[in-house]
Amino acid sequence: MASFYKRKITRGQSYDLTVSYDEDGVAQSIVGDALLFTTKTTQYDNDQTDAGALVTKTVNPVPDTTDAQGGNYTFNLDYDDTWQEPGTYFTDVWIVRADTGKRYPLALEKLVITGTPTNRQGAI
Repeated sequence: MASFYKRKITRGQSYDLTVSYDEDGVAQSIVGDALLFTTKTTQYDNDQTDAGALVTKTVNPVPDTTDAQGGNYTFNLDYDDTWQEPGTYFTDVWIVRADTGKRYPLALEKLVITGTPTNRQGAI
């Protein structure tokens, strides 16, 4: 079953979204599987290609790491990913199992992006 998150961030803010996969409460390796990350302005639509998505990330195949062996993967969202007009957005992550091709939702996130006066990027 997918985890549901509510998150409020400031436009341009970096954050991590960690997803986990288990079967009957037992963590399963996701090495070699595919993960699909999507952010849209609506929770659902009929766009089967996700061409209208604001942000998409595909990890295929998931690399062989200790985290992935334990069923976990962390998406790193950066300035370019979160530089959106302030408002409410919807993000989800799906897994496509390499051995069966079956697809399962891992996370659904209602993302509220707020704005601030500072818009420029800069190193400290």
